Amino acid sequence: MNHFLSQKDPRIRIVEEADGTYLEMEAEKELFEIKTEIIGTEKLGMVRIVEAPYEDPKGDPIVLNTDYLGLPRKTSPMVGSLENLKKGYNQIKVWGR
Repeated sequence: MNHFLSQKDPRIRIVEEADGTYLEMEAEKELFEIKTEIIGTEKLGMVRIVEAPYEDPKGDPIVLNTDYLGLPRKTSPMVGSLENLKKGYNQIKVWGR
Protein backbone atom coordinates (compact mmCIF):
# COMPACT_ATOMS: atom_id res chain seq x y z
CA MET A 1 0.00 0.00 0.00
CA ASN A 2 1.35 3.41 -0.98
CA HIS A 3 0.62 6.11 1.63
CA PHE A 4 2.22 8.95 3.51
CA LEU A 5 1.90 10.48 6.94
CA SER A 6 1.95 14.25 6.85
CA GLN A 7 3.40 16.44 9.55
CA LYS A 8 1.66 19.53 8.13
CA ASP A 9 -1.73 20.92 9.08
CA PRO A 10 -3.96 20.71 5.94
CA ARG A 11 -5.88 23.72 7.29
CA ILE A 12 -9.25 22.17 6.48
CA ARG A 13 -12.15 24.56 6.91
CA ILE A 14 -15.84 24.66 6.00
CA VAL A 15 -16.81 28.18 4.95
CA GLU A 16 -20.34 29.42 4.34
CA GLU A 17 -20.66 32.14 1.71
CA ALA A 18 -23.76 33.80 0.24
CA ASP A 19 -23.74 31.44 -2.77
CA GLY A 20 -23.03 28.18 -0.94
CA THR A 21 -20.76 26.17 1.33
CA TYR A 22 -17.09 25.62 0.53
CA LEU A 23 -14.41 23.19 1.66
CA GLU A 24 -11.02 24.84 1.95
CA MET A 25 -7.82 22.85 2.37
CA GLU A 26 -4.13 22.63 1.57
CA ALA A 27 -3.11 19.55 -0.43
CA GLU A 28 0.51 18.41 -0.19
CA LYS A 29 2.36 17.18 -3.28
CA GLU A 30 2.77 13.70 -1.74
CA LEU A 31 -1.00 13.26 -1.87
CA PHE A 32 -0.78 13.25 -5.67
CA GLU A 33 1.89 10.53 -5.72
CA ILE A 34 -0.28 7.83 -4.12
CA LYS A 35 -1.13 5.10 -6.63
CA THR A 36 -4.88 4.60 -7.04
CA GLU A 37 -7.38 2.90 -9.32
CA ILE A 38 -11.09 2.98 -10.14
CA ILE A 39 -12.98 0.72 -7.70
CA GLY A 40 -16.09 -1.28 -8.50
CA THR A 41 -18.11 -4.36 -7.60
CA GLU A 42 -15.36 -6.80 -8.58
CA LYS A 43 -12.70 -5.12 -6.43
CA LEU A 44 -15.05 -4.63 -3.43
CA GLY A 45 -15.86 -8.33 -3.16
CA MET A 46 -18.82 -9.57 -1.16
CA VAL A 47 -20.81 -7.82 1.57
CA ARG A 48 -19.99 -9.80 4.72
CA ILE A 49 -23.31 -10.23 6.47
CA VAL A 50 -25.52 -10.97 3.46
CA GLU A 51 -22.78 -12.54 1.32
CA ALA A 52 -23.87 -10.62 -1.76
CA PRO A 53 -21.95 -8.42 -4.20
CA TYR A 54 -22.11 -4.64 -4.07
CA GLU A 55 -24.68 -3.55 -6.68
CA ASP A 56 -26.78 -0.58 -7.66
CA PRO A 57 -30.55 -0.53 -6.92
CA LYS A 58 -31.25 -2.32 -10.25
CA GLY A 59 -28.88 -5.15 -9.36
CA ASP A 60 -26.15 -4.03 -11.79
CA PRO A 61 -22.47 -3.94 -10.80
CA ILE A 62 -21.25 -0.57 -9.53
CA VAL A 63 -18.23 1.40 -10.67
CA LEU A 64 -17.09 4.34 -8.56
CA ASN A 65 -16.06 6.43 -11.55
CA THR A 66 -17.36 9.83 -10.47
CA ASP A 67 -16.36 11.95 -7.49
CA TYR A 68 -18.53 13.59 -4.79
CA LEU A 69 -19.41 16.43 -7.16
CA GLY A 70 -20.29 14.08 -10.04
CA LEU A 71 -17.10 14.78 -11.98
CA PRO A 72 -15.58 11.86 -13.91
CA ARG A 73 -12.63 10.07 -12.30
CA LYS A 74 -9.32 9.70 -14.11
CA THR A 75 -7.83 6.25 -14.77
CA SER A 76 -5.66 6.78 -11.69
CA PRO A 77 -8.05 8.91 -9.61
CA MET A 78 -7.21 11.35 -6.85
CA VAL A 79 -7.19 9.89 -3.35
CA GLY A 80 -10.47 10.63 -1.58
CA SER A 81 -13.79 11.83 -2.87
CA LEU A 82 -12.74 14.92 -4.87
CA GLU A 83 -11.06 14.47 -8.24
CA ASN A 84 -9.95 17.98 -9.17
CA LEU A 85 -7.77 18.93 -6.21
CA LYS A 86 -4.55 20.76 -6.97
CA LYS A 87 -1.32 21.06 -5.02
CA GLY A 88 -1.52 23.80 -2.43
CA TYR A 89 -4.66 25.76 -1.57
CA ASN A 90 -8.04 24.42 -2.72
CA GLN A 91 -11.52 25.91 -2.36
CA ILE A 92 -14.31 23.57 -3.50
CA LYS A 93 -17.99 24.41 -3.49
CA VAL A 94 -19.66 21.40 -1.88
CA TRP A 95 -23.21 22.73 -1.53
CA GLY A 96 -24.79 25.48 -3.53
CA ARG A 97 -27.68 27.84 -3.28
